[in-house]
This record gives sequence, structure tokens and C-alpha cells, in this order.
Amino acid sequence: MKLLLATAIIAAVFAAPAAANPFDSLRWEKRLLLIFGETDGAQEAEQRRLLPEKELAARDLLVVTIPRDGKLMVPGQGSLDAAGARKAYGIAADAGFEVLLVGKDGGVKMRAKEPIQAKELFSTVDAMPMRRQEARG
Repeated sequence: MKLLLATAIIAAVFAAPAAANPFDSLRWEKRLLLIFGETDGAQEAEQRRLLPEKELAARDLLVVTIPRDGKLMVPGQGSLDAAGARKAYGIAADAGFEVLLVGKDGGVKMRAKEPIQAKELFSTVDAMPMRRQEARG
């Protein structure tokens, strides 16, 4: 009886759906640079200023700023819930500035509490196996 109960509990735990990631529809299509904003927006603006659009496009890299709460617009995805995005990546609503590089596989490849320089970001992306394969054609 105890074995049957333990088996039922284990099955229920593994059957429970994982928290939905609002960016799952972009998996295998885009890399993401998620900018979790702070109150005054200065670091957000600095991060965007550091990144040339042409280089972002060449690497299928979509930059998304995620506010503390409310909705955010994502090109091709429409309106998404900021709280869901924060929850999916473990970023508290009251957290300060943070940047995450998310690969096409959905995994977080880099985290930073300061704006990331273009050279560091692009060299990280260019070292990814999928990116190297893309560059070969």
C-alpha cells in the first residue's frame, strides 16, 4: 500500500506542468537578450546603446526589455506578461538591472548585473555551437 501511494505521489509530481515560459514560442528561432529594468532606466538605455542593430540581426538576437510589472510587447509575439517572464527566469519584481542572454535552445548562456559590452556579447554568441553551424552556412 505504501509503495502504491509513493508511486502515485511521484507520478503526480512529474506529471505537473512546468511553469510556462512566455518566450517558448521563440525557441529554436531567436536568441534573446532579456533586459530586466531598474527604476530610472539608465542602464537599460546604456545596454541598448552598446548594441549595433546590424550585429544583432546577423545573430538572430532579439532584445526585449522586461519592466517590473505589466505587459511588454515582443515583435511577432504580441503582448506578454512581465511577471511571467520574470518568474520564468527567476528575476524578482524588485530586483535591480539584470541582463540575460538566452540561446535558441532556451537555456540561459550569460547573466550580468551591468550592461554587457558588444564585443563580449557577440563573442559569446559566436562561440555557441549552433551559431558556428549557422555561420558555416
